[in-house]
Amino acid sequence: MKLSLLVKKTLLGCACVGLLALAPVTFDFDDGTFKYNTAFAKNDNSNNGKGHGNSSEKNKGNSSQNASASSNSSANSKGYGTNKNTSNDNGLGNNKGSLSSALGRLNAAHASENGLAHASAKSVVGTLAQYRDAVQATSRLTERLNEISETIQGLEDQIASYGIPTLTAISLQLNADSLATSEARDDAQEAANAAQALADTTQATADTAQVDADTAQAATDTAQVDADTVQAAANTAQVDADTAQAAADADPTNTDLADAAAQDQAQADAAQDDADAAQASADTAQADADTAQANADTAQANSDTAATAANTAANELAAAQVAADTAQAEADAAAQELAQAESEVDALETDLAAAEEEQATTQEELDTSAQLEADTLASAANKEITDEVVAATQELLGIE
Repeated sequence: MKLSLLVKKTLLGCACVGLLALAPVTFDFDDGTFKYNTAFAKNDNSNNGKGHGNSSEKNKGNSSQNASASSNSSANSKGYGTNKNTSNDNGLGNNKGSLSSALGRLNAAHASENGLAHASAKSVVGTLAQYRDAVQATSRLTERLNEISETIQGLEDQIASYGIPTLTAISLQLNADSLATSEARDDAQEAANAAQALADTTQATADTAQVDADTAQAATDTAQVDADTVQAAANTAQVDADTAQAAADADPTNTDLADAAAQDQAQADAAQDDADAAQASADTAQADADTAQANADTAQANSDTAATAANTAANELAAAQVAADTAQAEADAAAQELAQAESEVDALETDLAAAEEEQATTQEELDTSAQLEADTLASAANKEITDEVVAATQELLGIE
C-alpha cells in the first residue's frame, strides 16, 4: 500500500540527513513501502565499496585483512555477503578471517544471550544489545507504519466512495427542483382562485340577467293580458255601435237613433285605439323580454366558459400539488441520505485523524529508533563499517 505524501517526505528527509544510512531499513519509492533487510552486500564488479574487498589487485599487496591467504581456503565456508561474481572484488567474500578482522569490536556480538542481557550499557556488548533492540524496534515500527498507511489509505478510499460532493450536488438540485415545483403550485393556486372567482362572478351576472329576463317576460305577460282586455272592451263597444247603427238604419228619420249610433261608433273607435295602444305596449314589452333573455343566455354561456376554465385550473392545481409533493419527498430523501453519509464520513474522518496521529507518532518513534540503531552500531564498531559487517553483526545477534 502506498504511503501518504507526508510519510514519503518524512522518510526522504531522514534519508537526506543519514539517519537510516546504517540501519537495515530502506524505503521503496516504487511501491511506497518500508523494507527490512538482513544484509546489504554490494556485489559490484568494478568497485569494492569501503576498501575491505579481496580483489586480485588487493591480493598482490600486503592487505591488513590477509585477503590473499584466506580467499581460497574458505571458499565454501559460512560467510556474510558472499560475492557471487567470478572476481571477488567486493566486500569480505567468504573469508572468515577477513570477516573477523573487519568486525573488530563487533565480534563482541558472539556474546551469549545472558551476556547481552546483563552487560553494562557502556560496554561494547551492552551497546550491541541496545543495537539489537533498536533494530528489532525499527523493524516492528516499520511494519506498524506500513499497517497504519494501509489503514489510512483504506479510510481515504472509504471516504471517497461516499461521493459526498456528488450527494451534496444532487441534494441541492433536488431542493431547487422542489422549490420550483412549490412555486409552480402556488402559481397554479393563484390561477385556480382567479378562475373560480371569475366563474362565480359570471354566474352571478348570468343569474341576475335571468332574473331580469324573467321579470321582463312577466311584465310582457301582464301587458298582453291588459291588451287582450282592452281589445275585448273595444270589441264589445264595436258590437254596441253596430247595434245602434242598425237601429238608426231601420228608422232613418229618427235623428235620436242616428246620434246614438254615431256616439256609440265613436266610443267603439276610441276603445279600439286603446286596444291597439295596449297591444303595442305588450309587443314592446315582449321585445324587451326577448332582449333580456338573450342577455341572460349570453351571460350563462360566459358563466359556463368561466366554470370550465375554473375546472381546468383546479385540475392543473391538483397536478402541481402532486409534482410539488413528489419533489419534496425526493428532496427529503436526498437530504436524509446526505446526512447519513456525512455522519458516517464524520466517523471515518475521526478514525482517519486518529490513524494519522498514530502515524505521526509512529514515524517519530521510528526516526528515534533508526537514529539509536545507527548511533549504537557506530559506537560499538568505533570505525567505518560496511554493509557486509552490518549483516554479519545482525546475524550474530540473531536479528532476522
